[in-house]
Amino acid sequence: MLILLQGKFVATAGLGTMLGYILPGSTTGEMGLLTGSPRSANVVASAKNAGFVLRKQDLLRLFEQNERLKMRVYENLVIVLCGRLRDANVKVDTQSASVF
Repeated sequence: MLILLQGKFVATAGLGTMLGYILPGSTTGEMGLLTGSPRSANVVASAKNAGFVLRKQDLLRLFEQNERLKMRVYENLVIVLCGRLRDANVKVDTQSASVF
């Protein structure tokens, strides 16, 4: 997982469809971190950037030491992923309305 501190990424789906921007303070790679599954999107830097990479084994080590931190991180990841799912649902509804 990457926490973007400075710069901007462009997120795209497998066929190159733009999904959105990842801005400072945002994260990417959460689903892979949690599930070990392959990426569902690609990100490309569109500006000079800096970020913090958090590997799964490092995160699990931190969780072993601090249960409260573990709960806060999981709560925040749920909030982020639910927001992205909500945004995706709106896009699907909008596209469906234009087809029918």
